[in-house]
Amino acid sequence: MRQRGWRVWGRRVLVGAVALPVLVAGGAWMTLRGSLPELDGQHRSPLLSAPVTVERDDNGVPTISGSNRLDVGYATGFVHGQERFFQMDLLRRSAAGELAELFGAKALPLDRAHRQHRFRARAEQVLQHLTPAERTMLERYAAGINDGLNALRARPFEYLLSQTTPRPWTPADSLLAMWAMYFDLQGNQEPRELSRGWLAAHLDPAQLAFLLPEATAWDTPLDASAVELAPSPIPPTAPAWWGRKEAAPARQVAGVAFTDAVGSNNYAIAGTRTTHGGAIVSDDMHLGLQLPNTWYRLALRFPDAQGRPRRVVGVSLPGTPPAVIVGSNGHVAWAFTNSYADTLDLVRLATGVSQPAGVRTWPGRRPSRTRRRCS
Repeated sequence: MRQRGWRVWGRRVLVGAVALPVLVAGGAWMTLRGSLPELDGQHRSPLLSAPVTVERDDNGVPTISGSNRLDVGYATGFVHGQERFFQMDLLRRSAAGELAELFGAKALPLDRAHRQHRFRARAEQVLQHLTPAERTMLERYAAGINDGLNALRARPFEYLLSQTTPRPWTPADSLLAMWAMYFDLQGNQEPRELSRGWLAAHLDPAQLAFLLPEATAWDTPLDASAVELAPSPIPPTAPAWWGRKEAAPARQVAGVAFTDAVGSNNYAIAGTRTTHGGAIVSDDMHLGLQLPNTWYRLALRFPDAQGRPRRVVGVSLPGTPPAVIVGSNGHVAWAFTNSYADTLDLVRLATGVSQPAGVRTWPGRRPSRTRRRCS
């Protein structure tokens, strides 16, 4: 009897050892499936004034059709919320300096740097100055995002991995999602200014002209007569710190050429130069490869103010209301590139002994204010 009992328990243990991984894998699969967007079915919302349809082509690109822009905005938010909510969450948190809520103390240095811009407070201020129509569109889009997220059978898997809960979307978050692009496109200006300042302080004029030329023979400035395009001659002597790793802040100096090593460009070809008679616009924003992609392809269909049908095709930025960043309406095509404009100046500040409450800047004395950042 004892031998038979051991056999029974042995079989049970064996079955459990096989069944448990199967059950765990099955549960994980069901959870992941539950976080996928719904491609079929119907949803009702009191915010819609008329039916809206979302049709997808063979590549999964949606065409969102509605009777007005507010309905299309709600449906666009619904689709964005179902497919790209975590990406959108990262954009708003990056701009506001709130990534530590998801990733803990490791994100605090980045949060502290980004909170200096006070984008969360600025977004709330901007909302107060929007027109009623603009604010309504942001609210309708945000409602669509939250309804799309809540319609998922399971929260996006990224929140399961981080053991966090998605926070509802707000109209201010759409402004933050747009402003997050600043850090991708222009966020390196401070280290670049510091790098160039260090070089200017440690080079003579000939060395500086050679290493940091204002222009080169490869440039095509709008006013070529005002820029010297001839290459600067090789300086007779090298900087004293050249070749000595310990003499120069490598990371800081390396930032000098960063914006010179990247590009953002487009070009247009007139219809008179194509076989089909249509103009061609080519655009390359030179953003890094990401998963998911920075952009979200879609087509929007709605009547204009005169009731005429409109169809706009291109890419949108998840988290922002229904606007096609790069695309075409069948008559006009548009694109955008980064200007790499110099929008930053570093100014040495000093407090006055007789007036400690203010700060001396080059335009004059300014009152000082203290704002609390993340701890």
